[in-house]
Amino acid sequence: MSAYHVFYDAQCPICIREMALVREQNVSGSLNTVPIQGNKALLAQYGVDADAAMTLLHVVSASGTISVAITNSDDRELIAFRADNKTVTSLLIKGN
Repeated sequence: MSAYHVFYDAQCPICIREMALVREQNVSGSLNTVPIQGNKALLAQYGVDADAAMTLLHVVSASGTISVAITNSDDRELIAFRADNKTVTSLLIKGN
């Protein structure tokens, strides 16, 4: 099982590109990219509003912690912010 589920808009060309880069760099296999479309029930299980998920990436950890995230293609990172904005976690390590 993946450590993180990353929900994204599969109808957004930029989002599709960013998730392709995330999958490419996901050497640990800890990230599972999940399109919002067709997975609204899964989002609801985690208490995430589908409209909110369409605005920002939402990341759900194996423990159920929900974070919002942004991608940084230049550094090949997915950076997640906890809902309380107190913690910043880089989910992908920079470099090769």
